[in-house]
Amino acid sequence: AGKVNTEMVNQINILGGKAIGLSGVDDGLVTAKMQNPNWGYVGEVDKVKSKSIFELVKLGYIPVIAPLCLNSKPQSDDQILNVNADSVAGEIARSIKANKLIFITDVPGVLDISRRVMPKLVSTQVKKLVKNSFISGGMIPKLEACLNSVTNVKEAHIIDGRVCHALLLEIFTNEGIGTLINSE
Repeated sequence: AGKVNTEMVNQINILGGKAIGLSGVDDGLVTAKMQNPNWGYVGEVDKVKSKSIFELVKLGYIPVIAPLCLNSKPQSDDQILNVNADSVAGEIARSIKANKLIFITDVPGVLDISRRVMPKLVSTQVKKLVKNSFISGGMIPKLEACLNSVTNVKEAHIIDGRVCHALLLEIFTNEGIGTLINSE
């Protein structure tokens, strides 16, 4: 919520955007519930104040939201919970009914057994991949966020940020790169 968020906001502003740095704690933007007290201050998203996000966007801001969230059921000193950034992004996209959710990562996309990119997946395929433990590590929360979001978001993408102009290719062409996930 401090260093990385501030650096991202600064870079967007340098490039001509109008970014504002926030965390889920600000105005209770994102609330969470504690996952397991044995894990410490780790939570899962409970609720997103989408109206606040829309208000910022209406004012011309690009909200950059860090995944620290307000505990919806605090016990004592556990007011702030750390939540997986992919999960927060997915829940925000779902709550605002975004057209697209795009995860930019350092892998080409979701890979099959032969290490080739799977260009398109539907929800049932993603569930099988996760259930059968074919997918591991940091890809699991990304895919789970995609699954949760496609109930309200038309499509979710996992793309390779190391590819020059990856985001532009994904948004403005039919070619696409990485893996597209949708509910159908």
